[in-house]
Amino acid sequence: MKIAMCADLHLSKTEKAWSLDVLSELVKKAESMAAILFIGGDLFDSLDDAIALRNEYAEIIDTSKIEMAVWIAGNHDIKNFDGALPATSLEHLSFGTKTTLVYDRRSQRERTPINPLSYTKNKEFELIAIPYLDNPEWYAYASLPEKETKRIILAHGTHADIAVREEAENCLFPQGFEKLFDADFMLLGHIHKTITAKTYVYPGSARIWRKGENEKHGFIIYDTQTDAVEFIELVSGGTYTKINLFIENELPDFHIEEKSYQYIDVDLYGVVQSDSKRDELIATLRNVLEPQCIKFSINSNDLVTTSLLEQNPVWEAFNRELEKQKQNDPQRNEIYDCARRLFIERIIKKIS
Repeated sequence: MKIAMCADLHLSKTEKAWSLDVLSELVKKAESMAAILFIGGDLFDSLDDAIALRNEYAEIIDTSKIEMAVWIAGNHDIKNFDGALPATSLEHLSFGTKTTLVYDRRSQRERTPINPLSYTKNKEFELIAIPYLDNPEWYAYASLPEKETKRIILAHGTHADIAVREEAENCLFPQGFEKLFDADFMLLGHIHKTITAKTYVYPGSARIWRKGENEKHGFIIYDTQTDAVEFIELVSGGTYTKINLFIENELPDFHIEEKSYQYIDVDLYGVVQSDSKRDELIATLRNVLEPQCIKFSINSNDLVTTSLLEQNPVWEAFNRELEKQKQNDPQRNEIYDCARRLFIERIIKKIS
């Protein structure tokens, strides 16, 4: 049997059109290859986004050829990160007739501990669905029926093999985690990068969510018989384009290839005459680039004013000597301009 699996769509009401384009393309491609869709968490960017977009999500899934969707709640699905109080909790919402939601059912009010894992089985495979969990007690959850067929884990968190840095919110799966549950393979969400290992796979984020996500975005088709994984790219998942522009009071010439669903991220560095000139350049860039992309960000922290540089005595001495050299040997002006640029970069780093 083949199963479609995605994760980290981060559907957002502030990017509604793009979010629904991603979900629609994903479902259209998945339904031609599999009858079951697994969603490995962070389907929505926040609980408020789940509340706002649940009807659109349900319509896309319920009118598709997908027969069943299993969605484990990720850390973004269950709360708001801007501090806003949600109108309700995730378990009280409806997401259509085809979607089964697995969420953390533990409660401080319960006298008897609840196992938050979901265990189901059919003729083809057994499924252990693990939502995002704070402070999990894995050994306490490991009492499951004896395995009868292929056993798969669907979970949201970080495998210890790739936990290179501690995240603000994380559900850590220790090494050998699959053996604790006698599982054959793990389908994982939470890491926004496609990673394929012997016993687990991360499909990566289905669309660009943050800066630096410059890999392909999509979902996977998983074969329960062979553990084979096929990555399916989503055009609407987007492409990430990073631009570094050196400024000396004016914008340089530059060209960006136009692409659909492009995230353009601009870093400006160099020197301008004044704060108003900085604002003028930023406004110009926005007017030129924003119409070409689905998402735009600009950073001007390393774009400083000449008045700030003039406070450094080395700046005046360097420019005086540079102008003298340019007058003595004008044939090497291109080299001198390069030297000026390198000097500006160095002095900005010291100021920063």
